[in-house]
Amino acid sequence: MVAVVGAAAWAIRAAKTPAETVPVARVVEAPPSCTVVGHWTIPAVDEDRLAALHDGSVAVVRDFRRGLMLERVTRDGSTKPLISANPIAKFTDFEDVVMSGLQVGDEPAVASFITQVGRTPLVTLLQPGGGFSSSRLPVTVSGFDIDAVGGGVYFVTTSEAYSGIPGREGKLPPAARAHRLLPAPAKQVIIEDGVTTAPAIAAAPDKIAVAYQADGGIHAALLDTELTRAGDVMFVTPIQARPAVAFAGRTLVVLWAEDRAGKTRLMSAHLDAATGKFSAPAMARDEPLSPRSPVTTRLPDGRWTAAWIAARGGVTVVRAAVLGPDGELGAPTDIATAASFRGLSATATAKGLAMTWYDGKLVHVTEAACVSRE
Repeated sequence: MVAVVGAAAWAIRAAKTPAETVPVARVVEAPPSCTVVGHWTIPAVDEDRLAALHDGSVAVVRDFRRGLMLERVTRDGSTKPLISANPIAKFTDFEDVVMSGLQVGDEPAVASFITQVGRTPLVTLLQPGGGFSSSRLPVTVSGFDIDAVGGGVYFVTTSEAYSGIPGREGKLPPAARAHRLLPAPAKQVIIEDGVTTAPAIAAAPDKIAVAYQADGGIHAALLDTELTRAGDVMFVTPIQARPAVAFAGRTLVVLWAEDRAGKTRLMSAHLDAATGKFSAPAMARDEPLSPRSPVTTRLPDGRWTAAWIAARGGVTVVRAAVLGPDGELGAPTDIATAASFRGLSATATAKGLAMTWYDGKLVHVTEAACVSRE
C-alpha cells in the first residue's frame, strides 16, 4: 500500500531457506482478469514523494525536506494544489515521508507517515475536500502499513526497542500495534508484545488482517473494526520475509517471496477457517522472481490482487493476478517491463488498479482495468 520514491520503505529481500520439495498451489489458467489500459510518467528526483490516487491522479510532494506542499498531477500533465489550506505544510525537520493513496468513502485521500528529528512519527490523512486527521505515535517504529475501506482508515506499526515521546518519562516496550485513524476517536491496541518488523495490513468492511515478522517467522492476526483481536495471533511460517496480506472471499491469504537454494519463488498460505490455523506454505506461482516482496490491493468490487516482480533472462516484469475465492492466483497480467522497480506500489482505482514505481528519473504510472470472470 505504501508508495515512495527515494526511501527504502522497509524493503526486505526474499527470505532464504534450505532447498526442499514445496507444494505448488492451484493456479487458474483462464484469461487474465486485468488488462493494461494506460501508462504515463512524472519527472521526479530522490527527494520527491508520490502516491497514486483512486481517481487516477497522483499526489506529489517536491523535495519533502522543504515542506509538505502537495500537488495533484493528472495524466495530461496539469498540476494544481491538492488542498487549498494545507495543515501539514507547517511541519519541519523531516527525516523522511512515506505517502500512500487511499479511498475514504467515495473520495481520494493521501496518508503520510512522517518521521521528524527528535520526535516520534506522525501519521496524517488529507482529503482534497478539506478533511484532515492526524495521530502522533507514542513510540518509534520499525515498519508501517496503512489501508482504508469505506469510511475506516487503519494502520499497523511494529517496533524493535523500548521507546517513547522525547521529553516524557517512561518508555513503551516493543510490540506490533494496530491503529484506527478513522472513524474518530483514534484508537490503538497492542497485537503482540516483542520485537516485530515488516508489517502488512488488509482492510475489509467487517475485519482487519495484519501480518508481520516476529520470533524468526511470519505471524498474522485478525481484528474487528474496533481493533478487538479475533482469537490468537497465528503462526504462518518460520521464514523471515516481509509479508503481504489479502482476503480471498472470506479467506485470509499471506504471500511472501522466498529463496530456496538460489531460486526465488512467490509463496502463499491461507487461513483454514475450520482449524484456525494456516495451511502449509505452497508455491503460489512457479516462476523465477526478483527477490522483492509482493504487494496487494483491494479492487473496487471487493476482490484482491497480488503483484510481484518476475525475472526473465536479465529483465524484470511486474505481474499482477486476481485472487480466487479459495486464495488461488488467477492468470497473471504483465503490467510492465523495466530494469528496476524502485518503490513499487499498487493503488485501487475506479476501474482496477494503478501501479507506480521509480527508475531514478521518472515515476511510472501503469493503469490496469480488472473485470470479474465469474
